[in-house]
Amino acid sequence: MKEWIVGRNPVYEVLRARRRNFFRLQVASGVEERGRLGEILKMAAAGKVPVSRVSRQQMDSLGEGNQGVALEVSAYPYVALADILQCAEERQQPPFVLALDLLQNPQNLGTLFRTAEAVGVHGVL
Repeated sequence: MKEWIVGRNPVYEVLRARRRNFFRLQVASGVEERGRLGEILKMAAAGKVPVSRVSRQQMDSLGEGNQGVALEVSAYPYVALADILQCAEERQQPPFVLALDLLQNPQNLGTLFRTAEAVGVHGVL
C-alpha cells in the first residue's frame, strides 16, 4: 500500500527517518528550491528517489497544505506487541511500553513520542 506525505517538514522528516520505501517526489513547478526544499531535493537525490515537476493543480489534488512538495511512500511499518516484547527481552530489560488511550489533544502526540524515545520506551500502543 502506498500513500502521499505532503508538506515540507513532514516530507523532510520521513526522508530523514528512512523507515519507509520512497517511490517518487513531486515538486510544484516554479517553487524556489532553497531552504528546507533544497534539503529535501538533496536527500531525494542521495536516495535515488525520482523527482518530477508537476503543476500546482496536480499538487493541490494530493492534499491541502502541501507547500509545493509531496512524497509517495510505502505504508508505515508498524510492529506487533510481540515484537515490542521481544525487543525488551533481547536487551535484557523489563518491557517498557507507552499505552495511549482516549488522547485528548492529538497535537501532543509528537511530544509523547519524543519523550518515549528519550526515556527508552520499547514501543507505543
